[in-house]
Amino acid sequence: MPERPKQNALPGFEPQPEENAPSGQSAFRAPHSALPPASTAAGTEDGPARESPHPSSLIPHPSLSGKSVWVIDAHSLIHQVFHALPEMTSPRGEPVGAVFGFTRDLLFLLEEKRPDYLFCAFDLPGKTFRHEIYTAYKEQRPEMDVDLVPQIAACRRVLEVLGVPALGCEGFEADDVLATVARLTVEHGGQCYIITADKDCRQLLGDRVRLYNIRKNAIYDAAALKEDWGIAPEQVVDFQALVGDAVDNVPGVPGIG
Repeated sequence: MPERPKQNALPGFEPQPEENAPSGQSAFRAPHSALPPASTAAGTEDGPARESPHPSSLIPHPSLSGKSVWVIDAHSLIHQVFHALPEMTSPRGEPVGAVFGFTRDLLFLLEEKRPDYLFCAFDLPGKTFRHEIYTAYKEQRPEMDVDLVPQIAACRRVLEVLGVPALGCEGFEADDVLATVARLTVEHGGQCYIITADKDCRQLLGDRVRLYNIRKNAIYDAAALKEDWGIAPEQVVDFQALVGDAVDNVPGVPGIG
């Protein structure tokens, strides 16, 4: 099988390999060399302080105009196929149902949607900045099923073989990576499709950002949000703050959520 060509990195997502990164995954961050000197940000004798530009704006990149960027909420999709499919095992008796379903979905996207860019966003082990804000965040979540644990690494190996980058950032969630990819895509004139069942991502909807339900093969946009919740994307954060989110153990306003 011919080797699949590697994708270019999106602005601000240049890989910085780390010794402790899981197989098939790199930590992504803006390179320090792109940051302006400290004296520029703080002000010098030549003039007053000025706001430093965003690191990604300092790196020249081609326009994404006419390009489609698809990004997968990896753990969400892996959990979805794990619970939806019957138990499957390899000839060695290893559970492989989630790997099968995840690979099938990846091939569908590559062959049917033909994205110019395809990425997978992963949650990394450990807590995030949200736990610092609210210690009870997601504390009701059960441990990952023992049959699913080894399949996560196998799914990463599938991505490695297919040449699909796996994105993750310590201290942040996959949701944050999805939002960052969406913002960068819009900034550079592309069209972003987010494959997730997470309703939090509805706040990202816009002219150039859509959600995609892979099970229904259906696009979810701002018009669909208006029909479902009666609000615009910029109102999603306020709406969810009022009603709360039982999935993440976030309470709403008493008497409302």
